[in-house]
Order: sequence, then structure tokens, then C-alpha cells
Amino acid sequence: MKKLIALSILLSLSLSLDLYSQDSRALRAARMSFSSAERNFKNSSFEEAAREYAIVINTIPASTDSRKHLEMRLESLIKLVDIHFYHHVNVSKACEYVQQYSTNMNVVRNQGTLRASTLLTYQRVEQEFASEHEPKCRAYKGIDSDMDRFKQKFEEEFE
Repeated sequence: MKKLIALSILLSLSLSLDLYSQDSRALRAARMSFSSAERNFKNSSFEEAAREYAIVINTIPASTDSRKHLEMRLESLIKLVDIHFYHHVNVSKACEYVQQYSTNMNVVRNQGTLRASTLLTYQRVEQEFASEHEPKCRAYKGIDSDMDRFKQKFEEEFE
């Protein structure tokens, strides 16, 4: 019985270490992608930068307990909003990232990982997004529904 318990403890430890190593490799890849994205953004290669920032977003969860990785995720979202609104225009993607930033900030506020000054900076960005970008997103969604009605009416008239 003692051998069975010891074996199960060893298996659980080895499994957790294996998961940790996979996680650390993914975080290392995210750090490399973030560095590459920053370089591409600086060199005005916005399409490449957007791809690299998206990798960071998809790799690092909003609920991470690492301050460094959480800041990377939030900075990536900020840059993606900037890229998709101003440089490589794709309003629907930009609106998705604005919404994702807002959702992440709700998680970050409750988590307590960031320093108060850093959290305040990101909350200011969130307010800026709310005042500047969210009205654009609502207008864009309104245009989308108007376009759908127009297409439907157009198809009905020509049938």
C-alpha cells in the first residue's frame, strides 16, 4: 500500500514537472515573439508585428501570475489595437482586441498581480479605449447591420 502511494506521488510530481516545462517553453516562445513584434513595429512592418503580437496573446493567459508576462500580454493588446485602427486597418479585428483588453482588465484588477502604479497606467489606457475606440466599434457594428439589411433588400428585389 505504501509503495502504491509513493508511486502515485512520484507520477503526479513527474506529470506536474512535465507540464511546467511545456509551460515554460510556451512562455519563452511568447517572449521571443514579443521581442520580434516590437522590432517589427519599430521598423513599421505592421502586418508582421500584428502576427507576432497575436502569438503572444494566444500563448499567455490573462490569468497568469507572472507580472512580466501579464504586462507583455496587455502591451500586445494595446499594440494590436493601434495597428488595426491606424496602420493596417481592420476595424473588426481592432474592435475584438478592444473588447478583449476590457475583459482582461477585469481579470487583472481582481487578480492583484500588477503593481498599483502599473495597474493605474493600464486602467487609463482602458478608459482611453472606452472613450475613443468603443464608439467607433458601436458605429461599425451599426454599419454592419445596415449592410446586412441592404443586402437582404437587394436580393429580394432582384429575385
